[in-house]
Amino acid sequence: MVKKDEKQISFEQAMTQLEKIVSQIASGQIGLEESLAMYEKGMELVQRCRTILDRAEKRIEMLSQSNGGLSAEPMNSSSEDQDE
Repeated sequence: MVKKDEKQISFEQAMTQLEKIVSQIASGQIGLEESLAMYEKGMELVQRCRTILDRAEKRIEMLSQSNGGLSAEPMNSSSEDQDE
């Protein structure tokens, strides 16, 4: 379960913490007990990231549907070249 203070962190903060945890565990410089504790914290952070991404995906789906299925596409580079 994600702790209260971890619910407040952003996706980017969670990813930064995950990178540090992976680096520390992979270095082999910490003991088994600390590695397990860090792994557990990492899994909580992964869950936080998944929650954020799921919410973002739902918002994107809602926005796409509310715009009548219209989507923004990049301009064709060949038409930009013709304007010059």
